[in-house]
Amino acid sequence: MLTLRSAPRPADRSPAAGQLFLYSSVVWTRRTSAIAFASIAVLVGCASPEAGASAPPPGASTPPPGATFGEAPSATPATARVHEILWSEHAFDGQVHALAVDGAQLVTVGATADGSAAWTSGDGLTWEEHAVPQSRTLNEWRENPERPDDGSEGMGALARLGDTLFSFGTFFAYDGDVLRPVGWRSADGTEWESIESENVFFAEGGAVMDLVAGDPGLLALTRGPVHQYGGGIWVWTAETSWVQTTPLDVVWESVTGGAVVWDAVWADGKYVAVGLAASYAPARTWASSWVSTDGRSWQAAPPSADREEAVMYAVSPVMGGGFVAVGCERCTTEDQLGVPSAWISPDGLAWTAVALPADFEGAGDGVLQLDGGLLAVGAAPDGTATWTSADGAGWQAGPILAGTSNGHNLAAWHDEVVLFLYRELEYGVPHDSVLLRGVVGP
Repeated sequence: MLTLRSAPRPADRSPAAGQLFLYSSVVWTRRTSAIAFASIAVLVGCASPEAGASAPPPGASTPPPGATFGEAPSATPATARVHEILWSEHAFDGQVHALAVDGAQLVTVGATADGSAAWTSGDGLTWEEHAVPQSRTLNEWRENPERPDDGSEGMGALARLGDTLFSFGTFFAYDGDVLRPVGWRSADGTEWESIESENVFFAEGGAVMDLVAGDPGLLALTRGPVHQYGGGIWVWTAETSWVQTTPLDVVWESVTGGAVVWDAVWADGKYVAVGLAASYAPARTWASSWVSTDGRSWQAAPPSADREEAVMYAVSPVMGGGFVAVGCERCTTEDQLGVPSAWISPDGLAWTAVALPADFEGAGDGVLQLDGGLLAVGAAPDGTATWTSADGAGWQAGPILAGTSNGHNLAAWHDEVVLFLYRELEYGVPHDSVLLRGVVGP
């Protein structure tokens, strides 16, 4: 599930699989291990550590508001045709790890050759770069002469809670044996402050994969060290600071299994998280979801045979109610790719599979709500695949874009879509991003 590779090295995989690259040339791939049960990163047991010292106040506490497995999904007729998207490519100096619409501007965070950086834009084309301080974690690590590894860090997922914009990323060292959350906060995306806290989250939380703001507070999805697996779901509230609330006790046929959670959203008064559930005996995996109104108590979707050997990688609310998730079926290859697929649900728990039309091995790894429908992006052999839909129940294949998506670097911006892709420059490792702007046609 989570593999860290030291670079440079010869390219050993297609750029089709979604990736997150930190500028230190350590490559973080989202889907590099086989999804066969014997080798998945399964979260087992149950843990709810007590909150440590309170994290710095984040500002105001109130945020703004199936097909049977084994058969390839057939193209599903759309109930309505979404507007076409016309894409254009623009150069960008830097590597983007996360993108968000923040009020009247766009904010991206990532890295340049000088370290962590952030950018803001009022038009989606012209970007102003802003310096970002190193975290205390990185500074203390490098000041210790007994550590031969310098360590590295990268900014990550963005979320606004009240009057504060947050970015939570990952510090890593020893080729992924050490992974710790690192965080920054800003009022407007231009001036950033490193978050310093003694909470257990910053020592044991692992790599931050996603960050979501909801009425209860902030929700973080994490991964553990690569050689230990593990990870979880953490929630921050003003009353408790960070507390782990991972729904690890996934039971199927009275056999305790585990879960890997890839993405989450806050909509309709609840968090909806999606990913993969597993059982030990029999050894099986299936696409699953979890729902919570407070980020602490979670209800798992009932297991379903038609979601076996499938994974949900991303989820989005649908205009008018309900949710759509994207991922793949038959996800049994080395890169955890398979038959691209989507699912729709009225409540985040009961899912119906629909097709993402494709004649290639791949997966959907990002989905976004537009004024005129939905856009999904994902892995394809020769770049990033795109699909559009009016309602999530029927999808049309769009162009395949040159570059690799990490699933989170896209945003709806007025009547446009802003998408950052990675480009491989040497040894299969990209060091910069390219900006794709999609104009939603009439």
